[in-house]
Amino acid sequence: MILTEILEVSFLQGKQIQETLFSHFDELEQGAGFIVLHDQDPKLIYQQWQTESLNAFSWEYLQEGPRQWQVSITKRFDLPYTEPIGRIVAKDYRKAEVFNRLGIDYCCAGNKNLREASRDAGLSVEQVISALKNAESVTGSASHDFDKWEPDRLIEYIVSTHHHYIRWNAELIHDQAQKVAELHGENHPELRDLSESIHEFLEKLLNHIEREESLIFPAIRQLIRKKTEPEMEKDFHAASLKKWMSIIQSEHERSDETLRHIRKATYDYLLPPDACNSYDYLFQKLKEFEDNMFKHIHLENNILFPKTEALEQELASI
Repeated sequence: MILTEILEVSFLQGKQIQETLFSHFDELEQGAGFIVLHDQDPKLIYQQWQTESLNAFSWEYLQEGPRQWQVSITKRFDLPYTEPIGRIVAKDYRKAEVFNRLGIDYCCAGNKNLREASRDAGLSVEQVISALKNAESVTGSASHDFDKWEPDRLIEYIVSTHHHYIRWNAELIHDQAQKVAELHGENHPELRDLSESIHEFLEKLLNHIEREESLIFPAIRQLIRKKTEPEMEKDFHAASLKKWMSIIQSEHERSDETLRHIRKATYDYLLPPDACNSYDYLFQKLKEFEDNMFKHIHLENNILFPKTEALEQELASI
């Protein structure tokens, strides 16, 4: 935190004033502040701050002229800077699209707070908050309120929606990638590498969801039953379940890396001039598959697994 309590800005020019104040404000902890001294009414500064800081501050005149103006600026407590981005999406899924558009990983990197995620994406936190606020203005919701669902309902949804989608589309995408590589591989040799990456990725992914359905999900369902049937004996230990979830999350990270590698290798799915309909269809399916995977990983990493850990702790305390 910046320890300066009083900032004299009368000798600075307009842009220098803004840069100085923003620099100090950005370093403040929530609830902290400083006093600004100026030889003229800083109302224009206030107007700009309302736009660029998104009302993230309180502004109070302590003295209003005639020769000096004093203003107290304080960083509000209710800023989302420190909230994990995975939790932000869990509470309002409309914001997943915002993070996707900005290139921010909300699924495997969902434990990063908004400030860290913004910095890693090369954006200011104010830019990201502005985009998120625009998402809030959209009427209705693009998805269910997953954060309020019980773990068993989440599992049912993940299997019936995301796992079903993977099984339904994996072979189609695999075959389409091979076809496009055969048709265009001579002019675009990178397609052969892409086809091999897709084959390896899908093979591992299908094994991954099989393990989820045969190992992780049954264990979570046992926890749910034990809450209503305390006398029931589990066939696994809490440490084992925690280890399994950790392994699954590590596999999620590798899937995330592969998907981002595919996007990079295709230049964000940019079609070359000689692309045929099959080429276009492959890229459309890959984008669709990527979106499904990010949502799938988010539901498990940021909602289902935390709920499972909380349930395990609850049962351990009984």
